[in-house]
Amino acid sequence: MADMTQSHQLSTRAGCHVGTTLPVDHGVNRMRYRLLAGGGAKLRNHVVMLVILLVLSWVLLCYLISREKLRLIRREQRITDLARQVLMLEKAAARMHRGIEEQVSAIGELTRETVPSRLRLRIQALQKSLHQLAAPRFKHRPETSHLDCARLIAGDRRYIANVAASRVVMMPSDNLEMNCEAIRWRVLPRVECVDEMLISTLQAAENWAMPGHFTSECARREVPYNGITRCGTIMISTRRPFNYSATTTGAQFE
Repeated sequence: MADMTQSHQLSTRAGCHVGTTLPVDHGVNRMRYRLLAGGGAKLRNHVVMLVILLVLSWVLLCYLISREKLRLIRREQRITDLARQVLMLEKAAARMHRGIEEQVSAIGELTRETVPSRLRLRIQALQKSLHQLAAPRFKHRPETSHLDCARLIAGDRRYIANVAASRVVMMPSDNLEMNCEAIRWRVLPRVECVDEMLISTLQAAENWAMPGHFTSECARREVPYNGITRCGTIMISTRRPFNYSATTTGAQFE
């Protein structure tokens, strides 16, 4: 048995297999094993690369799908906005159509009226506004507005005497206006002495203390003194110490 094993080893080393007479090439076998080992590593690398490529393609596909979804969402939003704008434009067009119809009807009503009638209405409106802005005037003379014309025409002597005694006497003047200013200057007599004296507060108080000075001064200048002057009214009263009210200057001293 030992001899057979040794002979097999010797034959193997000599390059012959047992039961064969052909020599064995050991270099070719070693190359074949090396190729088989290297092919497995390359296959593993190819599988890894394929997996990576599949993962990247999946990520890219997901990205493209999400981007398309966003585009679709934006388009839907734009479509909804455009629909809202179209509705608003339709409503505005309807309002404009109603406004145009109203204007056409108003123009038709104006065309039915005549031009003189419109001018007359405008002139009446202007006259009314000017009448409101105008200064108030008396419809009758102030000295005759309170008279009873029937009793005067009937010749009631007592009533005529009362009217003659109580009527307001207006001074002759070239200004025939019947406004308040003109009538005031015609009713109130002008006293020159008051304008020249220029009564101040102290002078008025002095006149209160010496009332004869005022009357004597007016009498000296030959001006009738009736208590009413253009500059003011001096009222002598025992209840109040002094009261001077100016009718034209607007000042009042008490």
